[in-house]
Amino acid sequence: MQSIVFQYSYDHVYKGAKMVLHNKGFSIIKSDRSSGFIKFRKYFLFFIPSQEAILNINKMDDKNIRVTVSASAKGILFRNNKKAAQAENRIVEVMASII
Repeated sequence: MQSIVFQYSYDHVYKGAKMVLHNKGFSIIKSDRSSGFIKFRKYFLFFIPSQEAILNINKMDDKNIRVTVSASAKGILFRNNKKAAQAENRIVEVMASII
């Protein structure tokens, strides 16, 4: 599990997170703006989900928003927790550079 704190409004971070995920090729499975929940996945092979993750966006105060990423790696190529941790790290780095 990886976390990052942004100093923007909640709406800015939520919309930015969805935009980043879409631009990086992730499919959003389920999202709920009021609870700050986004579940998404990425397919590396056509029909096998290789990476699935959940973003939790929590409002700490008016201008501090915490984004927590929990990823799980699946499929033939990704069967261990180290790959999932690397995936979480990449997602957090991309969000930090774009939002």
